[in-house]
Amino acid sequence: MKEISLQEAKELSFAVLCMINDVCHEHNITYSLTGGTLLGAVRHKGFIPWDDDIDITMPRPDYLRFIDIVSSEDKGFDFFSKETHGKDYNYPFGKACHKNTVIVENDISNDGIPFGVYVDIFPVDGVGSNYFFAKLRCLAAQILCGLRVASGWKSIPKSRSSSRAFRFVRSCCYYVSRVFKKELADKAFEKLVHKSSFEESKYAARVGGSLRTACILQKDKYCTTTEVEFEGKKFDALENYNEYLTRFFGNYMELPPVENRFRHHNFTAYWI
Repeated sequence: MKEISLQEAKELSFAVLCMINDVCHEHNITYSLTGGTLLGAVRHKGFIPWDDDIDITMPRPDYLRFIDIVSSEDKGFDFFSKETHGKDYNYPFGKACHKNTVIVENDISNDGIPFGVYVDIFPVDGVGSNYFFAKLRCLAAQILCGLRVASGWKSIPKSRSSSRAFRFVRSCCYYVSRVFKKELADKAFEKLVHKSSFEESKYAARVGGSLRTACILQKDKYCTTTEVEFEGKKFDALENYNEYLTRFFGNYMELPPVENRFRHHNFTAYWI
């Protein structure tokens, strides 16, 4: 197999994003660029120069409709999720993958699922109408998600950007996951996620992810989008992206120190 360069990987994940954008606009599905991808769009009008991935979010009802569509029709990419691949899938979000590629994770076992160069698609779930309990739910879900994901780690992934406290928590998740049944973590996580429906909640969040409680917003803010430029093309983003980026990144227009500018994933991609 021929190895894919970082620049090629960016171009391939961008191609997948364009396909997702077409599906969403064709079927009136709400989505938004999120995390570092949204930051890159606002600050750089494209990829953060030292980063390599693309992340988007969808409200849970749109996410489920998206899964139904891409599972029944060939939209030009492969799609993997808990809903489509069951208990062998380790993540609480979906991956839309380029068909002609495969990645080899250095720290994580994919349990035989052939991921290619991907775009991560995170569902946004309702977390109730009480902000305090919404925070508790997100924190509990993050721990459960950490245990589930850690069950697939070959070793404790190294991170140069995380605090000592976060690295300690990751280590705890790894060792506990060696004895904690992943099925129990799955069931508890699903119970938390579906305790409050998106439609009936006042607040919503990307439950279980690295954004922790910073992504808890009033539900309607996840449903109202605008357009931002990313790599020369327009894509959807939260209309109030300034609040979202400020909550997570602080002064997000300021570049980080040079020593913190590195890619966050530890895999190699290949053509097949």
